[in-house]
Amino acid sequence: MNDHSEISAAEVVGSLAFDRTSSQLRLAIGGCGLFFAAVFTVGAVATCLATDPASAIWVIPVSLALSAGITIAFAKWGALSMMMLVADEHSRVRAVLGASGVRRLSKKLGDRAYLRKEFLLGGIIVVAYLLIAVLVALSGLGVNGATAFLALPMFWLGTGVGIFMIRAALKVRPSDTPLESTVAAPLVAAYLQEHDCHDELTSGIPADVLVSSLSDSDMANVASVAVALAHIRKPFDI
Repeated sequence: MNDHSEISAAEVVGSLAFDRTSSQLRLAIGGCGLFFAAVFTVGAVATCLATDPASAIWVIPVSLALSAGITIAFAKWGALSMMMLVADEHSRVRAVLGASGVRRLSKKLGDRAYLRKEFLLGGIIVVAYLLIAVLVALSGLGVNGATAFLALPMFWLGTGVGIFMIRAALKVRPSDTPLESTVAAPLVAAYLQEHDCHDELTSGIPADVLVSSLSDSDMANVASVAVALAHIRKPFDI
C-alpha cells in the first residue's frame, strides 16, 4: 500500500475541485429538476385528459403503481444515477446526488463481467417492455388507452426524477466545494469497496482518508473507471 498520509485533506479537495461554485451547482441541478418535473407533469396530465374515462379508471392507478415500482427498483439498483459529490468546509466528501450510483460503482470495481450483466439486464427490460406493449395492444384498450398505459409510467417517473433533483439541489450548502465527479465518484467507490461503510457516503468521508487508505490496485481501478466515466459524460457536460 502506498503511503499517501502526507497529502492533506485540503490538497485532495483542491485537486478534485470542479470549476463551478456551490450556487452554480445548486442552480444547475435545481433547474434541470424543475424542467423535468414541469415537462413530464404536463405530459402526464395531457395523457390523462386524452384517455377514455372508462380506461382511465384503472389505467391511471396502475400506471402510478408501475412508476413507483420502477422508481424503487432504479433507486436500489443505482441505474440512471447522475453522481454529484461535494466537499464541505471540513473537507469531508459526500454525495448530494446519485449516492446509489456510487454504491453500485463500488460493487463493479474489479468485476470485469459487470458490463455483460448490464447489457443482459437492459435487454431483458427492453424485451419485457415490448411484450407488455403487445399484450396491451391486444387487450382492446384502443390506441389512446394503450398509449396512456405505456406512456404514463414514464411520465410519472420523469416527474419523480425532477422532484428528486430539486431535493438534491437543496442539499448543496453555500460553503460546499463542488468536486469533479468523474474522478471523485470512483475514488469514493474504491474507498467504500475497501471499508464497506456506506453510511459515510451521505454523512461525509474525510478527503485525506480517501487517498491515504487506497492501495495501488485501488488507484488503478479509480483511474480506469474515471477514464470510462469521462468518455460517457463528455457529451453531457454543462
